Amino acid sequence: MGRPVTVDDNEMGMEKALARLRQSFREKSSVDMSFSCGARMGDASLRAFVDALRVTLLEIRSVSFDSSAIDENSASPETVELFLRELGSIPSLAKLSWQRTRPQTRQQCIQRMTMVLSRARRLERLHCYSCSAFQGTVQDYHNFASVLESHPKLHAIQFLPAIFPRGLQPGTANLLPAEEIISVKISPVLEAIATIPNLAVFHGDCWLPPPPPPHLVEEAEDDEEDEDEDDMDDVDDTFQPAIQAMKSISGHSRLQQITIYGPSLVAAAPELHTNATLRFLKVKLGMIKRRTRSNNTFEGQVLADVVRSAPSLATLVLTVGHEALRCRIDGQILHVIQALQENTTITKLDLPYHPKNHDIQEAMIDMLQENNMTLTEINVLLSSDNDNAAEDETFLQKQEFFLRLNRLGRKRLLQLSPADRRPWIETLATVSNDVSSLFYFLSKNPTLCSHVATE
Repeated sequence: MGRPVTVDDNEMGMEKALARLRQSFREKSSVDMSFSCGARMGDASLRAFVDALRVTLLEIRSVSFDSSAIDENSASPETVELFLRELGSIPSLAKLSWQRTRPQTRQQCIQRMTMVLSRARRLERLHCYSCSAFQGTVQDYHNFASVLESHPKLHAIQFLPAIFPRGLQPGTANLLPAEEIISVKISPVLEAIATIPNLAVFHGDCWLPPPPPPHLVEEAEDDEEDEDEDDMDDVDDTFQPAIQAMKSISGHSRLQQITIYGPSLVAAAPELHTNATLRFLKVKLGMIKRRTRSNNTFEGQVLADVVRSAPSLATLVLTVGHEALRCRIDGQILHVIQALQENTTITKLDLPYHPKNHDIQEAMIDMLQENNMTLTEINVLLSSDNDNAAEDETFLQKQEFFLRLNRLGRKRLLQLSPADRRPWIETLATVSNDVSSLFYFLSKNPTLCSHVATE
């Protein structure tokens, strides 16, 4: 990769970037290009970059664009559109990273991404970071969906985070509830993403937070039992297109990685159970509407079923939406740990925090000691509670001991006949300075201590 082309708040830097684009010789390596928030490009600067991009000999593989790089006061809408479409027309463009937006440009964000994508038909990766509020009309979202639909090259899409607050309904002065924004605006985008033939990575964060299934409402706590069931039925109908689209994405025949909202997991679980290509699953827990014990338990049970049955899942990442929600997801984590007793594919587990719950700690050690010989890595945050520091350290030491055994090939050894001594001896030589591991393996195959006569 060659030296990047950077457009920043320095006028000299902008001139250098233009000169680099205009140079009359090809560079051996491809380059990245970035437009920082401080560039503040006006009409003249945008037109200069349009002309330079049309003649450049550089092989630009990646563009990182902060929408605040455009000076809204001195750039005409026509010039902005011309520039963005020229960005999308870069023939070698494989990755587009869209950076944060200022409040005054939020409504334009999705419009401008559409302009770039309408020409970027060779794009392979689309990443959108820190766009805290995509706002725009229903038509804006349909236009965005149309440039994503059946895209020939895209295989990785990330929208992290993507929070859709209450917004204005087009043509009225009434506020749209968040649920309706998701249904009316986001559903077409999800449906379009599901049609992308090469889709391998979709990190959508909280793009689809549907309500819990109707039977969960019936099981909810007493203080919620009097809620109007007709209202829930209406919400379910509202979410149905988005739910179906998420199910299609989750069951995509080439999908390898997905980040999904806990409630979305409930909707997409049947597809995740059988997706043979899925290797990475990240779930944000504890975010089901009406956060009751029964809802969270159900969410944990659904996740546990996925862990038991997903045929190729190798990495499971669990996160929590907010620090205050930790206590609400202990039950989900316990369900997952119990399911890991049966899982034989997951090698890496990331937990959102160090479990303080004794039931969880005991279940974790029991799972690793007796059943799971596939896990080789568990990442958690260390406890900040000094009162339990010593106890936490003991738990972590036990956990790491069994993970180390797994990394040494415990599963393979225990599947061998005790008489097949060579692999056992080779492993013992590897852990010759580790008394605990030596004792464990010798206890599993005592014949290693017996004398074998040789001729």
